[in-house]
Amino acid sequence: MPKNLSLRQLTVLIISVILLAVAFHLSSVNHVAQKLTRFPTSTLLLIMGVMTANLLLVSFRFWRQLAHLGIEVSWNIALRASLAGYAASLVMISLFGQVAGRQAILQNAGVSPVVNASLAGYERALLAIISASLALCGGIYLFGEAVVVNFFGHMALSEIAVVAAVGGVLSFWLGMSRFEKRISNQIASKKNLVRVLQISGLTLTGQLMMLGCFVLGMLAIRPDLPLLSLLAASAVISFAASLPITVSGWGLRELAAVFLFGKLGVSAPDAMAVSITVGLCSILPIIATIPFITKQPVEKSKGGPTL
Repeated sequence: MPKNLSLRQLTVLIISVILLAVAFHLSSVNHVAQKLTRFPTSTLLLIMGVMTANLLLVSFRFWRQLAHLGIEVSWNIALRASLAGYAASLVMISLFGQVAGRQAILQNAGVSPVVNASLAGYERALLAIISASLALCGGIYLFGEAVVVNFFGHMALSEIAVVAAVGGVLSFWLGMSRFEKRISNQIASKKNLVRVLQISGLTLTGQLMMLGCFVLGMLAIRPDLPLLSLLAASAVISFAASLPITVSGWGLRELAAVFLFGKLGVSAPDAMAVSITVGLCSILPIIATIPFITKQPVEKSKGGPTL
């Protein structure tokens, strides 16, 4: 298993490096460096502030998810576990890193790996749905409905839907644990539907904050661009960066930014500068929290998974 994980990490790293190289080739390293050195300090601080607020938001979401399962941990533990997950994701494949980082904190708090992994999968599913929906709206706004419909029309969606449905049913029927069965049996209850809506609302808010960072960065360089167009392009870029094929979105985010912001008349160096700035501003707050993650004591949790 470790060898397979290492191979995956190496593959993801190689993909990131190749995509970054292509993006830099399209925009020129020297020109990008000049743009980065001239980036407004006030905008950098503002973007980092939004990123920090987003970290607190997603940590609060994680705390509420634990509470929804009847797992009572302090805000301190939930925050540390959430931050540890993001810190580990900087050096590992995102999902594996998030689960491993959280578990390093949660295991001493009495939270089982099954619950931790289930919550991570739940978060990823909601994020994928919301991010893809925003990207679809953004794509339609930028390119027109006909272009987007034609793109999806060549993907044999009916066959994909049938295969996904059959695979999902078989997976749940053959492979669900007792804990997962309890979730699936009760998920349609009114109380849990309200909880799902709450978590979805927090996820949507966090995603909009991420889009706002792209918009803030681009407006600092090109204040003449339409706000809706920037939001639409940012939605597609953010979705591309969330795909688990690169290291924390690096490479794919930059290439998508060059292409999509280019559609709005933004030069490749400007697009690269904004994308790199957003990427760095998302990492720095996480790195700054490492002393908090590693030095705080851990207390035992109260309760267990309930619905």
